[in-house]
Amino acid sequence: MDTDFEVVIAGAGIAGLTAALSFSQMGLSVAIASPLPPPKQIDFRTSALLPTSVRFLQTLGLWENVDKAVQPFWTMRLIDDAAKTRGNGAITDFTSQDTGSEPLAYNVPNDVLRTALLESLSSNAVSIFDAKISAIETDQGQAITLSNGALLSAKLLVAADGRNSFCRSHAKIICHQMPSKQFAITCLLEHSEPHHAISTEFQRRGGPFTVVPMPGNHSSLVWIEPESKGAELLNLTSSELEVQVRRRAAGCLGKIKLLSKPQGFPIRPQIAQKFYAPYLALVAEAAHSLPPTGAQGLNLSLTDIATLSDVIAEALASSKDFNTQKALSLYERRRLPDALARFAFSNGLNLATAAQTPFGQGARRAGLSLLRSLPPIKRQLTKLGLQPIGYTPTTMQ
Repeated sequence: MDTDFEVVIAGAGIAGLTAALSFSQMGLSVAIASPLPPPKQIDFRTSALLPTSVRFLQTLGLWENVDKAVQPFWTMRLIDDAAKTRGNGAITDFTSQDTGSEPLAYNVPNDVLRTALLESLSSNAVSIFDAKISAIETDQGQAITLSNGALLSAKLLVAADGRNSFCRSHAKIICHQMPSKQFAITCLLEHSEPHHAISTEFQRRGGPFTVVPMPGNHSSLVWIEPESKGAELLNLTSSELEVQVRRRAAGCLGKIKLLSKPQGFPIRPQIAQKFYAPYLALVAEAAHSLPPTGAQGLNLSLTDIATLSDVIAEALASSKDFNTQKALSLYERRRLPDALARFAFSNGLNLATAAQTPFGQGARRAGLSLLRSLPPIKRQLTKLGLQPIGYTPTTMQ
């Protein structure tokens, strides 16, 4: 197997696989270096993809392989749980009518998306090395040592190796972390009442409780609690947890049944100070890790990849090297404003939703009340949430 590549990607998650597909379709020699998950390991999580992300996946020829498992939703409904319990529930709807004719987002099972990516990569001559990167030497490119002893070389190393990125640490790029003591629980639900293509978020003390529609009478759950409470919930039996889920859903979906074993993870928001180093570009959670609210995480990652693809394509079109400081700094300039804004928005939204003080809850309700009374501002905020801030990659337009 060849060991000299134009691009080596660290990480075999959805972001890393998408980057490999994008770069390989540009005619570059591409390899992935990452331990692969066991074949029977199932990921019950889903991702709400914005229309811009869908357009990017369509240009890669990927969307037609996943669209049968996708559920578009046309309304994002916020319910103030505190107000509801007093008998005057406050509901704020953000709808596709605020933005145009497209759905607000498309909910996609992560496993379906990952399977489609692997199938596409098999026909795009991407080499996959099932081993982690253990050492990197930088000198007019990257010399990469894998944990199995294999040696690779690359003009550009793309770090898609997660929030604890080895590549980022090797490059000594500082990562700014937000304090958080929250925990997210995810699982799949079956319910007796239809969801009507509405994603419903109950804004509660401690964190939001969100049910995102899937095909049929099914939804995915994203439930955020303080870390100690989240650990307690994961220790409940399935029947005990179902009771808790039904209580928090307040009858909006009828009778609810858990279809998958709940998965949980601590929330640790962070963002890298720089998105590049010599012959290295950071994408996805190696660059930024956000709370699972507001449909930002994977969409932000795909925007990174689409933007880096544009930078590489522009360099190739002008017969210039795509791994120079000039090219990589252009990638950072195009991505940093949007990433910083989304990071601030996502953390602010999460903190506002989780506010436990009377003042914090009052401020949250006042803000939503203001949006309901000023539809033009609500429409503008909805549009801002669906489009990258600043540079929009060509494949997302």
